[in-house]
Amino acid sequence: MTTKATTCYLKKIEDPEIIQKLDNELLFIPSDETPQTYDIEQVNGLPISESVVGQLRPIEVAIWFDDPNRGNDSPNRIHLRPFNGRHRTKANPNWRREYYDLSGYSDPILEYFKARHHFDLQKNRTADERRVYIKEIADYFFNRLHIPEHEICQKITEFLVSQGGISAITVSRYCPDNYKDPAQKANAQHIRSIHDKSDDHSSTEALKETLRNKEDEIDKLNTKSNKLQEENHSYQNKIESMNKSFVEMQSMFNKILSWPTEKIFDNVRVRAFVDPKELKIVIERI
Repeated sequence: MTTKATTCYLKKIEDPEIIQKLDNELLFIPSDETPQTYDIEQVNGLPISESVVGQLRPIEVAIWFDDPNRGNDSPNRIHLRPFNGRHRTKANPNWRREYYDLSGYSDPILEYFKARHHFDLQKNRTADERRVYIKEIADYFFNRLHIPEHEICQKITEFLVSQGGISAITVSRYCPDNYKDPAQKANAQHIRSIHDKSDDHSSTEALKETLRNKEDEIDKLNTKSNKLQEENHSYQNKIESMNKSFVEMQSMFNKILSWPTEKIFDNVRVRAFVDPKELKIVIERI
């Protein structure tokens, strides 16, 4: 299995008849994605945003017509499941949608997890959302890809961290203990042992909360860094395009300058020159 992520280029469904049929179907959210996995502040703020600026971005939905879990409440079902816009679904079930066909991928379920993580980089995630998402991937790696149980946490780390927006520490924190290798398990047990033996329970809780906050800060910084990289890439493309246009204009200008200053047409002598003030080519009779 290759765990290094690649940029997701998903095939958008454009057929109006298919879109109309899909619009009449309910979107799928698995039952393990409970209300605790939503950022309630974000959900509550969406109607206000919609009333001011409209529905700027649609709910982006994965489609896999041959999904073997279609019709089942399974975390491995991806047909009609949003990979971007879960909160918009919660705020307004009638929010406009776009559909993307994952049927052409060798592993549509893994591609769904890639796409979801890619778009999750653009928003903050709750602790429960991270925990459920990572467990869904872990269970899939174990039950469907048959990766040895003790290797799964490390494989998830490679899979997610390579895409950016999340740290290895955060993956380890939310990955179920049964999927960790012996060293990771021992470290988790050691931390719990210190917590259980501590005489100052409140201090331990305060320290754990501080560590959680620091991890969240790291993830937020990674998210911002990812956005800045995307913006930088966009600016670089614009600069390259402008440079290309400039080179083309310069080449054209050099060709004009290479023209003879004077030429005879039908016994009429004319000359051509560039007017720098008017920025135009002038041809006049001599």
